[in-house]
Amino acid sequence: MHVVWFGGGLGNQMFQYGLYCFLKKNNKEVKADCTQYSTTPMHNGFELERLFNLDIAHANLDVISKLTGGNRLSPRKVIWKIFRKRNVYFEEKAPFSFDPDVLKGNNRYLKGYWQNTNYLEPCEEELRDVFTFPAFSSDNNKRLAHEIAKVESVSVHFRRGDFLKSSNLGLFGGICSDQYYLRAIQTMENTFVEPVFYVFCDDPQWAKDTFTDARFTVIDWNIGSRSYRDMQLMSLCKHNIIANSTFSWWAAWLNRNPNRTVVAPERMVNRDLDFSGIFPNDWIRLRG
Repeated sequence: MHVVWFGGGLGNQMFQYGLYCFLKKNNKEVKADCTQYSTTPMHNGFELERLFNLDIAHANLDVISKLTGGNRLSPRKVIWKIFRKRNVYFEEKAPFSFDPDVLKGNNRYLKGYWQNTNYLEPCEEELRDVFTFPAFSSDNNKRLAHEIAKVESVSVHFRRGDFLKSSNLGLFGGICSDQYYLRAIQTMENTFVEPVFYVFCDDPQWAKDTFTDARFTVIDWNIGSRSYRDMQLMSLCKHNIIANSTFSWWAAWLNRNPNRTVVAPERMVNRDLDFSGIFPNDWIRLRG
């Protein structure tokens, strides 16, 4: 049995579910460890089963304990580290890379984020089907969905919030700069006649203060546990400008417009890594 650890917000969970499906596609028995959400507050908690019609098998605590050694203070943990860890515990080696070693063995615990399209491609149609959002219930979202279907709609996503914390600035800051967004918007304006821009941001007041031009519409009503509706609306836009965020990455990936244009940043984090595996080949990558 392979047990996949789940952690982080909705975008991260969707990538981890991608690995879950990849393993099943390769005839592995797979279960999920979602216990992180019962001990550590994370964004809006474990959202996958709340939003999508998924059939996720959950590992029980006994199985998780055997594969992870249990409580870090127990004698069992020491024995596990010495004799079992290297055989059963597999942590992602390089972010954004594909590692075929995830398929090795029969009893393993897999911890990581698995943000690489090679995990998704074998299950692409299945993922697109299961990641179908609930029908809109609010009049605002119904109206906007109707509107963006009629125009040359372009979603523009800004991730502020936790990215602006001093502890995160070094890793995430400066990638999607003002220059990045200016170049991305110019790319869309040079490509399409009368594009209409829809701005999505986790700091809607900042967005409303910043984007006062009539070309831009700021979406400011999907907050808290309803924030997933922003991903849904972005995926319905004809084209997408994404941030260095898995939230808008998934919105663009789920966009079913065959003629879509997606603009993405050159990198996802400020580290010397190979990011080519997370970006589909037809996406336009711009330097910040």
